[in-house]
Amino acid sequence: MRNNFLIIGVGGIGFRHFQSLNKLKNINLHLVDPKIKFIKRHKIENEINQKNSYYYYKSIQSILKRKFDLVIISTNSNIRFNIFKFIVINKITKNIILEKIVFSKLSEYKKYKNILDKYKFNSWVNCLNRVFSISGQIKKNHKKTQPKKISVSGNNWGLGCNFIHFLDLASYLSGNSKIKYAKTKIDKIINSKRRGFQEFHGKINIILNNLTKVSMQSKSGDIKYKLKIEYPGSTYVIDEINSKIYIFKNRKKIKQKLATERVSDLTRVYAGKIIKKRSPGLVTLKKSLDLHYPIIKAICNELSLKSRKQILDCRIT
Repeated sequence: MRNNFLIIGVGGIGFRHFQSLNKLKNINLHLVDPKIKFIKRHKIENEINQKNSYYYYKSIQSILKRKFDLVIISTNSNIRFNIFKFIVINKITKNIILEKIVFSKLSEYKKYKNILDKYKFNSWVNCLNRVFSISGQIKKNHKKTQPKKISVSGNNWGLGCNFIHFLDLASYLSGNSKIKYAKTKIDKIINSKRRGFQEFHGKINIILNNLTKVSMQSKSGDIKYKLKIEYPGSTYVIDEINSKIYIFKNRKKIKQKLATERVSDLTRVYAGKIIKKRSPGLVTLKKSLDLHYPIIKAICNELSLKSRKQILDCRIT
């Protein structure tokens, strides 16, 4: 019997999910996108796997009476909650992976809790840093200790849309998903590459309940950034762009090559685990919302002060 996978939103990161799942054999791939004809003609037809079957839809209403083993929601954040609600209420699947930023409106985070109380389903957020092999190795190296500080600094790396990746990594390494303190400082608002959305240059400072500190900063300039993870006695500096990692320990500096791990490689691994009723290793939606909400709220509050009007929809995706 073939497994059925559904991807909603196939134009951007959703296409990477498609490429990964398409490496599996003897599956049914269902794709929903309002521009599905264009995407099919210019992207998907070049990727056809003769051992798989493909089904195309322009809207989610077309899949109302179908059931799926896994649904991936990779739309923009402003419409993601309503799609998520549609999938859950109509019991279309028991397994959902959502892209980040999960929801853009503050009210949607509260509405999620009502859905959680009424329906049974499994849901995760596609925050990749925690499943990278280097993250697992670092956590293994420090089983009895927690990171003192995790910092990300650089230029134009997408502070608004990518903060959750590094905050989730801090949560994974420290074993804590609750935020004690959060403060944002928006230096500049810029247009996102996605129409109707925005990005920021500035800073986000966070303290988790276990006192692990998280500091993130993005300035203007050519894209570059480095991730620094500090433990008592050890420091890791990760340069993803140049695929390098530097380990500082006992007054020694060790340089290593960083393995490249992409969505187009990893999604099929998650899917395989989910089908076998195993944990995919991703953060659950419930825990991720505990990390999302305080930061989205802080951004909205700062935007409200700057604009002198109440902002309840954080237009980042």
